[in-house]
Amino acid sequence: MEGEEEGQEEDEADQVAGDVIEPAEMDKAMVRAWKKFDRLDVNGNGVLDGDELVELSDWLWSSFHPGGRALTEEEKQAGVDKLLHRLDENGDGVMEFEEFREWFHTTCESIGRYRRSQAAKRKPEDRKSTRLNSS
Repeated sequence: MEGEEEGQEEDEADQVAGDVIEPAEMDKAMVRAWKKFDRLDVNGNGVLDGDELVELSDWLWSSFHPGGRALTEEEKQAGVDKLLHRLDENGDGVMEFEEFREWFHTTCESIGRYRRSQAAKRKPEDRKSTRLNSS
């Protein structure tokens, strides 16, 4: 039962980045983000470092590019470097949840705006396609 519950929580956490997240859902998203962060923190030291950061980079890529190609090790490391450059406010070379949290919130809002704009652009095309198919 415990493994089943962990799997469900991981599925929920992995869906956060791909779902359109409304402001009312952000608290739930933060809980999911914390669960994902905590799950990535394999050694339990409260920060993401080393291979944990590589896993975070890989997870972020796959969340934003579902079904896309896998990253090479060099690309994963470049992702780690980019994340640390942007988010490691105190320059200690590790990712604390506080450093991650605000970025995650902003990123989720941006994903929501992007997906809504993409959906709005597709609507006229969908209608046109439907008319062509029904002729």
